[in-house]
Amino acid sequence: MVNVSTSLDKRGLGLPPDHRQQAVSQPWDVVALSDGPISDTWNHEVTRTQGHEISQANHFVQFYETDAFLLDVVTKFIGSGIRSGDTAVVIATEAHREGLEQRLEQAKFDLEEARAQGRYIAIDATSTAVALVAEGAFDAERFEEFISEIVGTAEAQGRQVRFYGELAPILISHGNHVAAICVEHLINQLQNQYPFLLLCAYQLDTLGAESFVDLHAAVCSTHSQVYPSESYVALSTMDERMRAVAVLQQKSRWLETEIANRKLAEARITAALEAERTAGQEAVAALRVRDDFLAIAAHDLKSPLATLSAQAQHSLRRLQRDGALGPQECKKALETITAQTATLDRLINNILSDSSLGRGSLAIAPKLVDLAPLVARVVEDGRMRSGRHQIDLESPLSCDAVVDQLRIEQVLVNLLDNAIRYSSESLPIKVVLSRPSEGVAELTVRDFGPGVPPEQRPYLFERYFQGNAGGDGRRGMGLGLYICRQIVALHGGEIRAELPEEGGTRIIVLLPLGLNSLSDADSDG
Repeated sequence: MVNVSTSLDKRGLGLPPDHRQQAVSQPWDVVALSDGPISDTWNHEVTRTQGHEISQANHFVQFYETDAFLLDVVTKFIGSGIRSGDTAVVIATEAHREGLEQRLEQAKFDLEEARAQGRYIAIDATSTAVALVAEGAFDAERFEEFISEIVGTAEAQGRQVRFYGELAPILISHGNHVAAICVEHLINQLQNQYPFLLLCAYQLDTLGAESFVDLHAAVCSTHSQVYPSESYVALSTMDERMRAVAVLQQKSRWLETEIANRKLAEARITAALEAERTAGQEAVAALRVRDDFLAIAAHDLKSPLATLSAQAQHSLRRLQRDGALGPQECKKALETITAQTATLDRLINNILSDSSLGRGSLAIAPKLVDLAPLVARVVEDGRMRSGRHQIDLESPLSCDAVVDQLRIEQVLVNLLDNAIRYSSESLPIKVVLSRPSEGVAELTVRDFGPGVPPEQRPYLFERYFQGNAGGDGRRGMGLGLYICRQIVALHGGEIRAELPEEGGTRIIVLLPLGLNSLSDADSDG
């Protein structure tokens, strides 16, 4: 009796080649068993191989639906081998081994004698599969030693070998599909070296899922003969089988169409879910940006209001106490009120402009304007508003352009406010108005603050973008530069940022003067 458990635990126990005898061809007589229906499939195939040497072409696979049908087929296959004096090896689950042996004993086979003579070897498929797979990889060398020892021992005794094996189905049930197909391919290779007959069996439910279609095809491709399950074998006439094939073909085509349609639907659902997820993330991000904007806007609006309130209360207390305010106190109070009102006006204008841009309703009303006094007035207001920054201005005496005065003033106020916010009091701010070429006005606002980090520069003119905190430790609403870009674009101009090597930021606005269009309008009138 072959010590198969030892052959799995130790290497190199196969018999040396010079101790083996040449395989002897044996007739594969059909064995008439005493109980139960037996498939005609094996009657035909075993008879067909009668008188021929076992070869690679004898690697069969039987699909089955019930264990009863499987055990009938395996009983015939193994019983035929034992009756012919072959070595029959069963590598199966415990339940299948017990069912097979019960049927063989009922058919009057003396299994104890067959075991003692080494002509019946029963091996547990589950533990064997575990022993042959280490860390998910199939041990081909160990499997070859296992087969060669059994076949070599049988050859030495002048016997041929037939296997019934469930290793591959066990590996598939454990999710190791690669190892399962590796077993089937290796068996084909080993049949070139060792003469043996092999029957494999797969339950249809094991490979019945859609995801196993390719695996099922791979299993079939590794076997020389494929036999269908009992529902097909039970059909007794060729006409019945042809009709069944036709029905199966129609079902297969319908199933392929259904699978394709379902995959398409799944792809659409996946795309819709992804779009929904993205939209949800964008909505959450938008809400976060909105909340941040509202918090900053509330803070920025509250600051000048608080200053106005404090100034008003201070003046009121002085008036109640002294009955009058001196000229200097009146001047200071009015300057504070003017500066804070201008700040409120600027913030509210930005919010209203952003709302108009969101609705696509922001419009301009161009007319002939001298940019030089406009820029000078905004710079002077900035000096009063800041009170601590040195703001230098370079400008020609005049610079006529056809623009929307209020909107261009809004652009300059935003640029100047940014420069003030992001500059320390010890550093100057420089504003330059010029005409670099015919028909174009250039307005630049230059600060010497910390500048813009490289990773933030692409987003400088984006809506709600907030750069590093300014000199006062606060961030802006993230609307100033965005609105500037939109207003300049409505004028057909260009705005860009430069980051000089010596530090700071220079914002450059190029505006077409538009004087030709004004002249054309005058001539038409």
